[in-house]
Parts: sequence; C-alpha cells; structure tokens
Amino acid sequence: MMPHPSEFYLPIGNFRPGQYEIAQAIAESPHRRIVVEGPPGSGKSIVALTAAQLWQARGGGAVNIATITKQLQRQYTGYGLPIVGTVWGRSGYECVRLGPPETCEGAPCSLVLEDEMFDEEQGACKFKAGGCHYYDAKFRALYAPIRILNYHYFMATAHEFGYGKRSQSSPDTMLVCDESH
Repeated sequence: MMPHPSEFYLPIGNFRPGQYEIAQAIAESPHRRIVVEGPPGSGKSIVALTAAQLWQARGGGAVNIATITKQLQRQYTGYGLPIVGTVWGRSGYECVRLGPPETCEGAPCSLVLEDEMFDEEQGACKFKAGGCHYYDAKFRALYAPIRILNYHYFMATAHEFGYGKRSQSSPDTMLVCDESH
C-alpha cells in the first residue's frame, strides 16, 4: 500500500501516478548516478524529497539538494518540511552587526575585529556564536537531514556539508542536482 504524502511531511493530498514508485526506485537503486527527467510541473521536487527520506530510512546519510536558482530553492523550502535546512549564501542575509542594507557577504566577521563585538575566545565576531542570520541558518542546515542549497553555495562549501566523505560511522551523502543541465 502506498503511504500518504503527509508521512513524508509533504503538504499535498496525494502522490501523482508514478511519483512514489520513482522515489522508491531511486532510494533502493544500487546505482551511484540516476537521472530523472520530466517537464516543469511534473512533480520532480516531490520525488526528490520523498526519495531522500526513503533513502535515509534505509540507512543513508544526509541529503544535499542543489538548485540552479533561488526561485527553485524557495520552491523546496516552501513545502515547509521540518527536516529541511536551507542556506541562501551570505548575500541572502542582512548583517546584524552592520545593519541593513549590508549583507553578510560584505560583513567584517571574517576579519580581525578590535572592538566590543570581538570574542577573543572564539576569535571572531560575537554574532557567529548565535544571532547572525547567516551562521544560524548554516548551522541549522549542517545538522538537518535534508539541506537545500544553490549550486554556487554548495560548490563553495561541499566539504562542510559532508559531500564525498565516507566512513563506517557516517554513511554516504546523497546529492540531488535539480535543473542540472
């Protein structure tokens, strides 16, 4: 019997014909590379999120879903899954130290600071330990079972998100390359 999408935290009424079966085939496949092709609106995102959770239920590790656009990243995030962490990249967050319109991309947190915002024990801006929108989102995503990242950010931080690491104590990670053409 096919499970209901709510078992995968998905806010949809039912799976479309073939969606669950494709997700199940992906999760159970012995192949390291799988291509799923379909027209816009065919439900590939639902398949990816379902396959990720089925794969994890079989003992797989974290899943990184990389998207080409922030719009597609918003689509994944818009499902509201509590097991998803999203990072937009530094330019997607206002710097709480400098205030708007400055983003974390131009923030001085990676520089040596010599004022009251410098935490000598941490060796960086005090906001990095909590209160920085960028670092808070990054740490939530690092510990989330499923992470939604754009390609640019993922490629710059793949090592941090465990992609490519293997050990007995840490299973493989799955990478979903959405709109990878």
